[in-house]
Amino acid sequence: MIEPEKRRTTGPADRALTPRGAAVSLSRSRIRTHDLRRRKAPTAQVFPFDVTTPYPTVVGGRETETYHQWMGVVLPWSLAGTPVMNLPAGFSADGLPMGVQLIGKRQSDLPILQMSRAYEEATQWVRKNPPPILG
Repeated sequence: MIEPEKRRTTGPADRALTPRGAAVSLSRSRIRTHDLRRRKAPTAQVFPFDVTTPYPTVVGGRETETYHQWMGVVLPWSLAGTPVMNLPAGFSADGLPMGVQLIGKRQSDLPILQMSRAYEEATQWVRKNPPPILG
């Protein structure tokens, strides 16, 4: 039998997971405290950029040092493992798309899918703005 004090190690893998665990806890607590009408976020912090650009180096006047920093608005929900649906929201003056994330509580996939379907039925977004792949 393993003694209780020896069951858990504090090796490099455990320490590496600590920041993710903190982010997950914070994200989940924020999600629990807000109703669905308030759980929305932009899809991205910038409009689409040239494919040859690895990532934006400046977002909102702040320099980014890593690829992940320019996508900061999606990280909490991705780390928390909550259902998220991206809904189209509009276009820039140059015609570049932007969306909004609808964020659900953990294991609330069905309500997010239902709200997304209702959004599409109400806006007819795909019919009015067909993706190129649907030609």
